[in-house]
Amino acid sequence: MDMDINRIPVNVNDLTSALTERIGRLEQENALLKSQLKALLNVIPEDVWQALTNPKTDGE
Repeated sequence: MDMDINRIPVNVNDLTSALTERIGRLEQENALLKSQLKALLNVIPEDVWQALTNPKTDGE
C-alpha cells in the first residue's frame, strides 16, 4: 500500500506505517548518496579536494 506522504494519518497505526515507509525511503536515498559520494571521492584529484575542503581566505 503506497501512502501519500503529505497526508496526515488519523490513527496511530496509519501514522506508524507512514513513518516506517518514509524512513525506509530516506534510508535508501541515504545509501545511494553515500555510494555516489564514495565513487566521486575516488576520482577527485588530491589538489582539487584540498582546494574544496581548505579554501583560502582573501588575506592568504
